[in-house]
Amino acid sequence: MDVSLPVFAIMLIVALGADAIACAIPIEYIKNDLDRLGCSPALQRVIPVLKFAAVAGLAAGLWVPRLGVATCAALLLYFAAAFAFHKRANDTFAQYLPAAVVSVCIVAVMVFSYVPGV
Repeated sequence: MDVSLPVFAIMLIVALGADAIACAIPIEYIKNDLDRLGCSPALQRVIPVLKFAAVAGLAAGLWVPRLGVATCAALLLYFAAAFAFHKRANDTFAQYLPAAVVSVCIVAVMVFSYVPGV
C-alpha cells in the first residue's frame, strides 16, 4: 500500500459509502433536501452512482495513489456543484455546512493520504 495515512482515506471511504447507500434508498430527509435544492429525479438517481464510483476510486487509490488524488479532485468538483445548488436555493450557512465540512475532509485526505504516495 503506497498511501501515507490510509486511516483518513478509509474513514472517508466508509462515510461516503454510507452516504451513497442513504442516497440510493433514498432516505426521506435526503430526498426532501434534494427536492428542495431543485435536483431533478434523474439527477437524484445519478448522485448515488457518482458516490459509489467515488468510493471505488478512493479504495483503488489506496494502491494507486494517483487515482486517489484524481478521485478527490472529482469529489471536490461534485461538492462545488453542491455549493452552486445551495446558493441557488438561498440556503443559510448552516445548510452549507455539511458540504463544506466534507470538502475540507476531502482536501485533508488528498493531502495526507494520497499525495505523499504520488
